[in-house]
Amino acid sequence: MSETKKRYGYTGKGLRVNLTTGKFTVEPTFPRFNGLIGGTAFGYRVLWDEVPPDTDCYSPENKVVIAPGPLSGTGAICSGRTALTTLWPTSWPQSLIASAHVGGEIAHKMKYAGWDFIIIEGEAKKPCYLYIHNDHVELRDAHFVWNQGTKRSYAMIAQETNADASIGVIGPAGENLVPMSNMMFDKSHSAGGVGSIFGKKNLKAIVVRGDQAIHIHAKPQEWEALMDSHRAILGAHTQTVVSRVPSPLFEYSSPSSRWSGLPGRVWGAANPPVVINGDIRDVNHIAYRTCSAEFYLGPSLWKYHVRTTGCYACPIRCYSVIRDEETAAKYKVDPITEQTCLALWGRWFFPSLINDLEKPVSREACLVGSQTLDDLGIWCNYG
Repeated sequence: MSETKKRYGYTGKGLRVNLTTGKFTVEPTFPRFNGLIGGTAFGYRVLWDEVPPDTDCYSPENKVVIAPGPLSGTGAICSGRTALTTLWPTSWPQSLIASAHVGGEIAHKMKYAGWDFIIIEGEAKKPCYLYIHNDHVELRDAHFVWNQGTKRSYAMIAQETNADASIGVIGPAGENLVPMSNMMFDKSHSAGGVGSIFGKKNLKAIVVRGDQAIHIHAKPQEWEALMDSHRAILGAHTQTVVSRVPSPLFEYSSPSSRWSGLPGRVWGAANPPVVINGDIRDVNHIAYRTCSAEFYLGPSLWKYHVRTTGCYACPIRCYSVIRDEETAAKYKVDPITEQTCLALWGRWFFPSLINDLEKPVSREACLVGSQTLDDLGIWCNYG
């Protein structure tokens, strides 16, 4: 059997990038990773084998392993996560191995490009970004986005490459080796805690495009039936399958549930506004069920809600898109705030502002804070 043979959900090969030499190497997934499942396991195996335990996280000898799971790209429910494993800067006095887990588009784009994993090692002499399009791999100059925030960096790199690519970028926090920094993928998905590792390596961004097929070892009808059965039992953001408030639609309710999108709610900032009605238990109405912004910031956020979205192959829809023209005009920020955790500022850091969630200052603190943290590339550690 060829060592690069596709096996079930694996493409059979991975990519090693040496930033010091600029050399790229294709490596077989098997037999090295026999018996291991998923990106975190791959990452821990590489660091166990190749990085001595006393290595400092900012040493060129530290490595980053980017790897999705075997189901990524297949359409399997909730299979869109990717692990970024490295020695972390937030552990003391010794750097320890950990994984950042990120959603967005990177998992399936890696598989479509034909890669099970990417190993990044060494340290570039000057700012660069990694560009991958199927088997084509190159390191490109990144001086034009160095010192730029994640939002502008994302837009400028997308213009230089392709808007269909998955793009992960670090902000000024990562460039300046702030330990609690992140890499923002696809504008609003945070790989927390690893931004400064990329900054020390002078790697500003990762761009991945792919258009190859994913091979599923199953009969199409059986695969679709399995996916449909999974969708049918899904609830809201935290898989809570009951409403937050008593409702004739459900036997039970729970105040901790994010399932608040009952009939009569309105996506007030959609164009035109969307009125929720019908049986929201239907699998086609999963996106109506949850409004994370409302869960964190109160019922007034329905007025500013554009839509609920999420990661590839995940129907839970925990990602709120908010349009607030008033806050944008007042503080000179973007009218659109996109975040899975809209509690960032205000909810945890300024508790005195949220005694009354109906006060504009509570909403303003959270939206301005979310955009500021994301653009700087600072990790909130989920509050």
